[in-house]
Amino acid sequence: MKKVYIYSSYERFWHWMQAALIFMLILTGFEINGAYKLFGYESATDIHNLTGISLIVLIIFTIFWHFTTGEWRQYIPTLKNIRAQVTYYTRGIFEGAPHPTRKTTLSKLNPLQRLAYLGLKLILMPTMVVTGIIYYLYRYPYGGEIQSLGIASIESVAQIHTFGAFVMIAFVIMHVYLTTTGHTPASNLKAMITGWEELALVLLLVMSLQLAGCGPSARMDTGAEDRFDLLIRYMEEEADFVNAPDTPFFINAPEVYANLKKNYLVIDIRSREDYENGHIEGSVHVPPNRIIAYLEEEIHAPGFERIVLVCPAGYESAYVAMAARYLGYSNVFPMRNGLSSWDHAIASEYRLRHISDVHSDKLVRTGFPMNEPGRFPPIHTTRSEGYDILRERIIDILSGDIGHRFVTVDDWMENSESWYLVSYWPERPYNRGHLPGAVRYQPKKSLRSGESLSTLPVGKPVVIQCFAGNHSNFVTMYLNILGYDARSMIYGANSFMYSIIKADEAPGAHFAAEKDIFHFPLVTDDGSLEPEPMDIPRPAAIPDGGC
Repeated sequence: MKKVYIYSSYERFWHWMQAALIFMLILTGFEINGAYKLFGYESATDIHNLTGISLIVLIIFTIFWHFTTGEWRQYIPTLKNIRAQVTYYTRGIFEGAPHPTRKTTLSKLNPLQRLAYLGLKLILMPTMVVTGIIYYLYRYPYGGEIQSLGIASIESVAQIHTFGAFVMIAFVIMHVYLTTTGHTPASNLKAMITGWEELALVLLLVMSLQLAGCGPSARMDTGAEDRFDLLIRYMEEEADFVNAPDTPFFINAPEVYANLKKNYLVIDIRSREDYENGHIEGSVHVPPNRIIAYLEEEIHAPGFERIVLVCPAGYESAYVAMAARYLGYSNVFPMRNGLSSWDHAIASEYRLRHISDVHSDKLVRTGFPMNEPGRFPPIHTTRSEGYDILRERIIDILSGDIGHRFVTVDDWMENSESWYLVSYWPERPYNRGHLPGAVRYQPKKSLRSGESLSTLPVGKPVVIQCFAGNHSNFVTMYLNILGYDARSMIYGANSFMYSIIKADEAPGAHFAAEKDIFHFPLVTDDGSLEPEPMDIPRPAAIPDGGC
């Protein structure tokens, strides 16, 4: 079990306050309708009215909270995994089957819960509130304001209100029952009290039992190839971020600067020394090998509108951000071009220093064929579910030094006979000129298992090259998770054919001081290191299929 902070303090307050108010409305509602005598009719009516008004006030505050924190996204309906969820509730739950949907801080509800809560919030609660207000405003024997609504009788309103109350009771009963279906009967209840939930990672029998040939464990160990199949199926069906329309996802430096005093968290993943020499005001230092634990255990990640990762040139932060996105942190973004877009001195050491036409005279227009389809990398793990395998792979990747995941064009030239170069470009720029040996793979299509993924070699480095060395970092993380020895060519084509890219591609395909460095201040514990920033320019466009 792993403890993760899921529910914020306001979320818990709202949940329990709403539960208490609904219980009191049900209790007094039955007495008003003559089911029993507890408070007396007049007192029950007064309590019912006051409780209803309190619930409306709570709803207003909670709507505000949902939209200011982004928690409204939790209720966006989805059909992904819904069949498995129905099977679990109708059969699997009684057979001790594992839950088919993994809970994270940014995805707390399974597909059926999303639909149920969305219906509760958009249909049932508004119906109860509107009919309750009409009830409250109705004045016997004249009808008062109700006649101005064109309603001839309170009877129809009463029937709708009463029917809604019974639906609410059914919902509460089902809700209470499902709270007992955690790994212990009280675990879900405890989580809503403390905010911390124990999320189970699937554990299989120990390897010694497998080696002994025990029947159950031998059946569960389906082999390395089967583990790859589980992983790629999960990633393509539930987390296909490498092919998503908004990938590569970035946030630009001007937006970060404009929101430093707002609900943005900036995480600096550079070395401690570099961080102390100058960092963005208010940022925190978290190295890549601690980033997942930090998001899960030390902050309430969903409470931030944006979590921005920064590094010197953008490639490490994009690589780590992709890992966070796979684990459900949809509000994590890398800053485009890293701190090279923030500070000229950093850009001079990184982005500007590597702008070059050094190999432009070696470009060829001849296409190079993909390999013949082959095997996929073996994934050695004892996990048996897609999400668990994905999470294990990411933690393993980030736990070590990620520096070897990034190479330069010179590294490629020195090892071109033994490395496989992927030109992650659309057809037009590839046909205009590319490095010798570069094999074109169509962005957001070719690297699916049903397309050309199996043509990537297993057991040799695979270098991903794009326009400016941004998009390639997202693809590299994807391939590393799948077991490939993938590496991102930092600075991309900007490092060997810069003038051609600058002349022929959209502005976002190349880095330039005049449009990409914004001269924002860095600070140390002693204060500002840079002058006040210049006017905030408009961010450059992003080229089709590129960086």
